[in-house]
Amino acid sequence: MRLRTVLLALSLSVNLVAGAGLLLRTSRSESVGAISSQRTAAKPSPTPKATPAREAAPAPRPGTTNPLDAPPSLPLWPALESEDLATLRDRLRAAGFPDEMVRAIITARLNEAYSPRIAASQGASVDDAYWVPALKPSAVNSNESARLMQESNALREELLGADSYSNPSWLARMGHQYGGIASDRLPEALNALNEYRIAQSARRGPTMMLPPDPEVEKAAEEAYRARLAELLSPEEQFEFEMRSSSLGINLPRVLEPFQPSETEFRTVYAAYADLLAQNPAWSRSGNTNSMTQAEFDAKMAMVDGVAATLGEERAADLRQLFNPADQRENEIVGRLGLPLSTATELGSLRDEAQALLAEHRGAATPGVAAPVTPLPERAGEIVAEVSALLGEEGATLYRNSFGRWINDLVPDDGG
Repeated sequence: MRLRTVLLALSLSVNLVAGAGLLLRTSRSESVGAISSQRTAAKPSPTPKATPAREAAPAPRPGTTNPLDAPPSLPLWPALESEDLATLRDRLRAAGFPDEMVRAIITARLNEAYSPRIAASQGASVDDAYWVPALKPSAVNSNESARLMQESNALREELLGADSYSNPSWLARMGHQYGGIASDRLPEALNALNEYRIAQSARRGPTMMLPPDPEVEKAAEEAYRARLAELLSPEEQFEFEMRSSSLGINLPRVLEPFQPSETEFRTVYAAYADLLAQNPAWSRSGNTNSMTQAEFDAKMAMVDGVAATLGEERAADLRQLFNPADQRENEIVGRLGLPLSTATELGSLRDEAQALLAEHRGAATPGVAAPVTPLPERAGEIVAEVSALLGEEGATLYRNSFGRWINDLVPDDGG
């Protein structure tokens, strides 16, 4: 690992400032021999005096060498550096680095190796606002994220022992990511999360495509949440689950056309989480395309429950978002950055056009061709209104993606 990364990791802990300074000074020295000469060069003194014997450094572990015994021409850091983290750990200890510094360096190396891969599998970075959608996650990615986290945690414990989570910089970073959870409770909460995800993946297959057993999933979720309740305060548990649960991960993407503020997101998440707690067999993805009538009715009741907090105008947008009939219209206005009220108008135009087409074609009679007559003038007006709502480019995008019904209104139009 580059020295700059090591120094950055060390500077994260106040207790390691002095050690980081020592490492910086040492790495800039010309050689170990120069450092040794600075330590041992005799200073002129009119009256030589005896000095107490220096305590011998602990012997290196079997199979390791002390980097300070390297040839004088070899700089210190290359003598310590190793791509094998166990070797690096042993060299640092043999060189006399304190345990706190060794943990910081090894943890920084693990973070450097795993954090980008975990963030990529989650479709986000740890600095993203949790209510803002990043890349669309998948069941495969969620499973890979859990596997990488478990692998990283196991390797950290193997290298540094069970107390390796005590590194203050790592705890501060992860605590911030999960809503400011206290460092003495965060490791166990993360372990509970990892174990829950791995067990869930084992039940439902690596791609999470096997149908869930409602009773099994309910029992597993209740046991997991009960464990979190033992570890965290109610406020901490809410923050942790909002950032780590399947609903919390998927909801920012579902709400993207709604463009919620942080306060609005928290309000909807809390209501949605309560709804799913009462109906554990329902999907945690937040999708609306496969809802039963009972789910739709429950979501509409949920929106009614938060309308006083959101305001009626925003509640109307949320009802529009959860309307499965307008899912494609919601998606297109979200991609165009338009308000959801535009999707409501677009859906109304679509319904009017389809009714117009049905009336124009008439009831089909077997063996009798329907008469071919021009569409009424209203057909052209509907097409113009779609363009006015979405803009010419947006209307073309909609027409080519979802709005094939427009081609039925103007079949000879070149768009």
